[in-house]
Amino acid sequence: MPRRRELKDLAAGIALKFISRNNDLRGYWALGILFKDLSEIGATCLSLNLTARKSTPDLKNANKVAIEFGDYLNHQLKQRGFDKSQVLEVILSIAFDVTPTKNHVNLIKVARGEPFTCNIKISDDHGKTYCYTAKGWCEKHNPKQELRRIKALTNL
Repeated sequence: MPRRRELKDLAAGIALKFISRNNDLRGYWALGILFKDLSEIGATCLSLNLTARKSTPDLKNANKVAIEFGDYLNHQLKQRGFDKSQVLEVILSIAFDVTPTKNHVNLIKVARGEPFTCNIKISDDHGKTYCYTAKGWCEKHNPKQELRRIKALTNL
């Protein structure tokens, strides 16, 4: 039987995978695409329910990411020996309207853009919640300034 504290590690793994530059959507950084989609509707926050595989607000690209990360969540739970019924809800929230904090300033800023905060919360069947927060910088998607991953081009 898996230890429940592994859910804290799982939360960190999902959050760091989500904000990673290797998180692609059609060959571009998914986070930049989601930032652009949110700004187009005048929103600054996004919530992905990975267990229900839906996003709030309901955006096409965000729903694709929610489905992909829902699959990743299920795979990780299975690898760690958890039953799906042990995890009730996994919510990943991203906010682009944040003021840079000391933690943001201490991050090596290798990209242009605005600061963001990514929070993940895993709720289990024992009523316990496991959280993780990641911070970084993100620029809105602009295909004229970004390189597209070759791997993604072959899968179109």
